[in-house]
Amino acid sequence: MMEKLIRNLGKKILAITVACLVGFFSLPAIAQATCIEEPPVPVENGSCSYTNTDPVPVDLTVNSAIIDLPPGETGTIDEILITGPNGPEYSCSNINVANGTDLIPACGQGSAVLKAGMTTLEVQGSNFQPQTNFDDFRITLCGD
Repeated sequence: MMEKLIRNLGKKILAITVACLVGFFSLPAIAQATCIEEPPVPVENGSCSYTNTDPVPVDLTVNSAIIDLPPGETGTIDEILITGPNGPEYSCSNINVANGTDLIPACGQGSAVLKAGMTTLEVQGSNFQPQTNFDDFRITLCGD
């Protein structure tokens, strides 16, 4: 009788423990996005050129690369190239952009997979208008 009571109690404790773990490690808590916001890039005479090298601490799948421009501004990303520790990891060229453009679907290549290590982002842009000089062009890379 005592053995049956202990077995039932053990099953209940196991069920409560599993329920707590599932609740504590829920998908929304695990799946918070990691974003890398690049510093602002100056646009002069309708063009920009930017190169930045930073460490990527862990492998990162970039699912969005959002363009941030002043309202009403448009332009062209002539080329974007991401080079990781083992060579090129993503490239795209000749994409027309506006504020909020996501380069990942616009480029049509799917997500960018960045390997941990030193990573260089190179961006060339042109045809920015109606303003041709401003200091707040940004790209924010986000992934899981």
